[in-house]
Amino acid sequence: MPVCGDAVCNGVETCETCVPDCGECPPSCGNAVCDANETCQTCPPDCGACPPMCGDAVCNGTETCGSCPGDCGACPPMCGDSSCNGTETCTTCPGDCGACSACGNGTCDAGETDVTCGQDCGCGSVGACGFDAPAGCYSDDLCTGAGDCCADFAVC
Repeated sequence: MPVCGDAVCNGVETCETCVPDCGECPPSCGNAVCDANETCQTCPPDCGACPPMCGDAVCNGTETCGSCPGDCGACPPMCGDSSCNGTETCTTCPGDCGACSACGNGTCDAGETDVTCGQDCGCGSVGACGFDAPAGCYSDDLCTGAGDCCADFAVC
């Protein structure tokens, strides 16, 4: 009768029933253990799926525009890159786009018009024609010279 441990692996003993006599069983894919010579490529059932690979033309898993721009595309411009671009504005990114204007600062800034900020823009601003124009006198009216700033007023 064979005895496990007698250093003889006979037909009754196997690597599964008597490791001392028959040695370790060779790994087999599908035994729910990721053995030493198994990998995610050679045995996904035991070792799990391989992580996504950058460069496979599919943005998946943990890939991002920063970690894998080839698969995920270029990242959008970021505030702080010294360029006012994309959806950046003076409100969302003053460092790149500059401070937002304020009506009443004496300068007709971007976004201001004679209607939204008459004091900074157009004939309605103080001193535009050398004198103070009345309310309702805007830059769409012609400034032809001192004393005749607004087309809708004979003399402003």
